[in-house]
Amino acid sequence: MVAKKIGNLSGQGNALGNLGIVYFSQGDYQQAIKYNQQRLEIAQKIGDRPGQMKAMGNLGNAYHQLEKEDKAIEYLEIL
Repeated sequence: MVAKKIGNLSGQGNALGNLGIVYFSQGDYQQAIKYNQQRLEIAQKIGDRPGQMKAMGNLGNAYHQLEKEDKAIEYLEIL
């Protein structure tokens, strides 16, 4: 990932979030969670509030698809 090589955390977070969206659309919710969790961590580190909100929404949706409603609510209630 180019963003990672050049130390661009914002770009890295966006790329990870996009990977999460692709995996979600393919029905691979575990991978979607993995990438959106990484995006959330980067967004928190750099203070990217919109990025945090997008990642939490995506995490909530993925957990919902896995029928893990408690985890879904944990991310979606904060929004």
